Amino acid sequence: YKVFFIAEIASSHNGSKKNLQKLVENLIDTNVDGIKLQIFSYQNLVHKSYKYYDVLKRISLPKTFIEKIIHFILKAKKEVILEPFDDESLKFCKKFRNKVSIKISSSDNSNKQLINEALSTFRNVFISISAMDLKKIKKILGKNIRNKKIILTYGFQSFPTKLHDLRLNFIKKLQKAKYKICYADHTSAESLIDNILVINKAIHNGSKYIEKHVTLDRNKGYPDSDSSLKVKEIKELISFFNKKIPNKSFISKNEKKYSENMTRYAVLNTNVNKNQKFKIEDVSFLRTGQKGITKDQIE
Repeated sequence: YKVFFIAEIASSHNGSKKNLQKLVENLIDTNVDGIKLQIFSYQNLVHKSYKYYDVLKRISLPKTFIEKIIHFILKAKKEVILEPFDDESLKFCKKFRNKVSIKISSSDNSNKQLINEALSTFRNVFISISAMDLKKIKKILGKNIRNKKIILTYGFQSFPTKLHDLRLNFIKKLQKAKYKICYADHTSAESLIDNILVINKAIHNGSKYIEKHVTLDRNKGYPDSDSSLKVKEIKELISFFNKKIPNKSFISKNEKKYSENMTRYAVLNTNVNKNQKFKIEDVSFLRTGQKGITKDQIE
């Protein structure tokens, strides 16, 4: 089945309008299906005593600029997923209503009122289910349990997430329970192979949506860079999963040609006239590039 790939920008712009603009422009020229933006007003999100208060204040971008970026993405025919972290940001997201999808973060995933509001307003609703089991998911969803707009999102960021902390088999349980699933990968970006293996397992277990952090330059130490791929890397990763490998059973012309070129055929070691008898010792079996008589045929 077709997998929907989401590039998660999060805070990798590091509070720079230029960085965000460049990231979005680069992603629009790739094979990503959707681009995800986190929307927040730091004053409404964290208290001054919070250890990341200064960081969040520094990387906060004006919503007027973010609005231009959203219109730019939509014009390029890419899906937009917005993740608001406070009431003011949710109100901002409502400007775009059914043009965009929304992600309900782990901070608000038990807010039934928010879930109901999101389902009546946006295209799709991604709901974070980190640290949840099936029983809790059913309780939170309530009467919305079979709403087709809902996409349960499993994954968590532990800068980066260790492989032994993942419960990818839970995705299989969700798939059997007929939920739509998104796997948000936060595996270390240092190993593209690990990323591919983990994402492949998530897809195999039933995830039809994959979310991955992106950055312009991992070496600059921007937020979330531990689990962020560069634009070129995410392009390669998506190409890997989108590559169609045929599942044929018949022998192709090229395979037949290869076999014929590799086969050794009978070649006479001495001149022999027509109708003259010769011995098997007068014959060698060599690759000739032309179809001839094989050893078993001569015998």
